[in-house]
Amino acid sequence: MCSPFSGGIPSLGPVVAGLLSWAVLAGLPARAAGADEPSPGLEVSHVDELGKGSWGLSLRSVEYMLDGGPFEAEGGARLEVSPGVHVLGVRLVYEGRSPLFGYLDGYRFVMQGRITFKARPGNTVQVWSTGYAHEGWTVRWQDRPGFRLEGRPQGDILRIENGLVEREPLEPETEGADEKARQVVDEVLAQAEASAPRKPCRQEPVLFDFADTQLRPEAREALARLSRCLLSQPSLRLRLVGHCDARGTGSLNANLGLGRALTVAGFLWSQGVPRERLEVDTRGTEALVCQKRTEACYARSRRVEFIPVAR
Repeated sequence: MCSPFSGGIPSLGPVVAGLLSWAVLAGLPARAAGADEPSPGLEVSHVDELGKGSWGLSLRSVEYMLDGGPFEAEGGARLEVSPGVHVLGVRLVYEGRSPLFGYLDGYRFVMQGRITFKARPGNTVQVWSTGYAHEGWTVRWQDRPGFRLEGRPQGDILRIENGLVEREPLEPETEGADEKARQVVDEVLAQAEASAPRKPCRQEPVLFDFADTQLRPEAREALARLSRCLLSQPSLRLRLVGHCDARGTGSLNANLGLGRALTVAGFLWSQGVPRERLEVDTRGTEALVCQKRTEACYARSRRVEFIPVAR
């Protein structure tokens, strides 16, 4: 007896072929439409602000790595990328060549970062790096070079990682130049600080309420400014003298004046002023500001005065 399927298989050939031909033809329009869609793009560039002016740092190289592989982008470039998430790495190298800042000579500054972005058909992601200088005399020379990595459109930028700027000697014989550079800069800053005109740490007397040793809010603000001035002039010493108005006994006022002086000293100590730079004293009612028996006169006498002390 023959199989129920015997003789049926050859008859399926034309049917299968027809189905395959229909599938192929049905797929052609979809591929043709996809081919018309523009591929995602990536544009890269570098902004060199660090090499401008008198800094004397020269840009030696800019390297890009896309998904772990290098690509050439001298002076900026645009390339097509596949849709999806990509990681772009950027590495910059600057070298110091400065007639003004000689301690930069012989050093290489390496800056690196990477940016993760999403590429979408018909869209172009722009990525640019910038080398710049941190300004201000308080910034150490080795911390002057800066680096940042940016990109847009914002919605396609998934993550930006800006690495630290690394510095390294260009040649072995520059060993020890780092310490020499520190010494040069420290000496320059010390001379500039010594020659800069100093404003005296003047302070109006701190006033108190009747029979009280607590600081008023405005007194705290004034003492905070005084503490900053004192910290900038480590050779300055002060005597803090407490006073009272004419009311009360002599012994009571002597203790009250001392308590006020200690309150002011305690606040300055809390701000970092060393204890040995402050002396406390009391005059009680021995040095009244005025003799009138009015509240205005009493208020002016309840005070702590600041007297500079010679070393």
